[in-house]
Amino acid sequence: LVTRIERIEGNTLWLRDAPTKTVTDAVVRHCDAVALQAAIDRAVRSRRHVHIPNGYYRLERGLTVRNAAIRIEGQSGVHTVMDISDGTGAVFGLYGGREVTIRNFRMVGHTGLADKPGTMQNATGNPFWCCALKSCNAVTIHSTERVLCENVHVTRMASEAFYCQGASRTAPDMGPDVYTKSLTFLRCSVTDCAANAFNNNDTSENTCVLYCRIDGAGWHAYEGPGRFIKLIGNYVRNAGPFTVGDMNHRLKPLTELGCGQAIVADNVFEGCDGLNGGIAVNHGSTQVAISNNLFVNYRGTAITVSSYTTRRSYPSQHAVVSGNIIDLTCVGGQSRARSGILVTASDVTVSDNQVYVRGDIDPTVTGIHIREPAVNVVVHDNLVRNLGHGLVTRPCRSSVTEVAEDGSFLEGQLPLEWPVGHRYRGWNLVWLGGANMNKVCAIAEFDADTCRFKLAQPLRISVGDAFSIFPPSANWTMRSNTITDCQRPVTLDGYGSPTSVFRDNLITRGQAKGVKDAVAVAGEYKLIGNHLSGFGEPDSAALALHPCRVGRALRNVYLDNIFERCAQPVQERAKGLWAAATKRGNMFIACPGVPQDADTASAQPAAVFVPSHTSKAAVLNAGSVDRPVSIDGRVDEWPWADTKRLAAIQFTPQGQELLAPKGRMCAAWDDTSLYFAMRFI
Repeated sequence: LVTRIERIEGNTLWLRDAPTKTVTDAVVRHCDAVALQAAIDRAVRSRRHVHIPNGYYRLERGLTVRNAAIRIEGQSGVHTVMDISDGTGAVFGLYGGREVTIRNFRMVGHTGLADKPGTMQNATGNPFWCCALKSCNAVTIHSTERVLCENVHVTRMASEAFYCQGASRTAPDMGPDVYTKSLTFLRCSVTDCAANAFNNNDTSENTCVLYCRIDGAGWHAYEGPGRFIKLIGNYVRNAGPFTVGDMNHRLKPLTELGCGQAIVADNVFEGCDGLNGGIAVNHGSTQVAISNNLFVNYRGTAITVSSYTTRRSYPSQHAVVSGNIIDLTCVGGQSRARSGILVTASDVTVSDNQVYVRGDIDPTVTGIHIREPAVNVVVHDNLVRNLGHGLVTRPCRSSVTEVAEDGSFLEGQLPLEWPVGHRYRGWNLVWLGGANMNKVCAIAEFDADTCRFKLAQPLRISVGDAFSIFPPSANWTMRSNTITDCQRPVTLDGYGSPTSVFRDNLITRGQAKGVKDAVAVAGEYKLIGNHLSGFGEPDSAALALHPCRVGRALRNVYLDNIFERCAQPVQERAKGLWAAATKRGNMFIACPGVPQDADTASAQPAAVFVPSHTSKAAVLNAGSVDRPVSIDGRVDEWPWADTKRLAAIQFTPQGQELLAPKGRMCAAWDDTSLYFAMRFI
């Protein structure tokens, strides 16, 4: 019951409203929302400001600031407390107006990180965030033109702590009269909150999160597709990523104005639960600069620049990742598969970063991971050290989900390109399953409106047919990187292209043991001027050549590389790969069986052929079960912690060996069936 005390006689209170039930242990608390709202309303009408002295102010509902030009200031960021733990809504809800400043408050909600509600699907199949059932926020902004929140410290908010949503421009010179043009959060903190710390759910402009502390946010530390975002000088711990983008619409104004333009710089990210990442560029972001950030004991993927899309979003593009120092050491807890920098988007530069693990090599960690179908990618002057995988490139994969009568089709995994992009015209498509297995064909067009692909030549295809795509010219340059102390230093596993170049890199074994190969090549690449040193262990290869997974003749080039103290400078997994390549000027220093002066094309060594051997020993032990196994797609109950019951998934369905395991498999049997469970990386 929220009401007003009319009078007090002894220990008897006379209330304006009658209670609906009788109790013997009722507690009376003061509620200050009505008085504070009256003060704010009067200040707005009289064009004055509001000063709130130190005290504990209990709110049964949020406070509304409508169409104002006002400063609402507490006396202290510690002792001026706004408590909405018994209420719902935002402590301050800003609606319209030209300018609002909120300064010097501590705000307390009712739901912490450990109590965060989940999500579910409603009757229409759309997601519903259950925090909306009883929400509370610190500050929400709805189209207020200029907002400053300074020295505001927030804890236990059920919904987004700081949230902005409203109108915005739809063309370079078109927009509403009032929309959010400047939104600054300065020296604020978000602690133990159930949802996002900071959230733009619109394309408002000039959102700045500056020198704030986030320690405990159930969702994102920041999320939004706003324009001209600046996330600078913050500390993040126990939270989801700074997510730039997440624009879940394919709107025409985005082709003119873009969204998610951002500078993410000078932040510190410490630890994480291993399920989240540090900085993520998703869904439609353009022009993102990520620089000079520190990651300390980080157990998730530090930086992701993703081209992933849904049916309603555009891929991200145009990003620079530079000058970050990424420490992926796992201190306590289970080490999970993660990368320092993961790039699947196009037009990206990755430079001058350090990625490493302290202590022993962590086999679950990858330094820099580049994935097709990205184009125009430059990776240079990075230092990668003490990891399971140093630098990795991988192919993409998708499958047909719907086939139209005209032969066009929908698929499930590829980036759905912008109308002004390349739209996959002339790209190669190779079928990985179905009736067209291993057939390579050309893509005629991707329709950016219907999201349908059409082949240059008609082909009979079916729902479920798997395929990969790769461009005729990828424009990948990987140069001047130093990769050392890694179990698998370099894996070039994508399809590659005539313009995929790996040059002037230094790859050394360092203290790593059991290194199978220094550089593995399974696609079309040019290796020029690289220095490979110290791979002298028996059966270790400096350069391991793999055949194309679909049988293409690879036109690879190996020029002016230095092989030093390598037991097997060149090893091929199918005969003729080294002979078919263009080779010139490679030098072999202190390599067994190679003349010391073998620095000319005429003195090139013969490649060592290492055929694949089929193991005759059991590779997977199936345990017996005394009851039928549920076939429901869930595998959590399987004994994944028992290494004796597991086998790595390291071959394709066609029997080709993968350069790295793609998952794990477990088996069980009963009197009638043999069961398999798989977890994919």
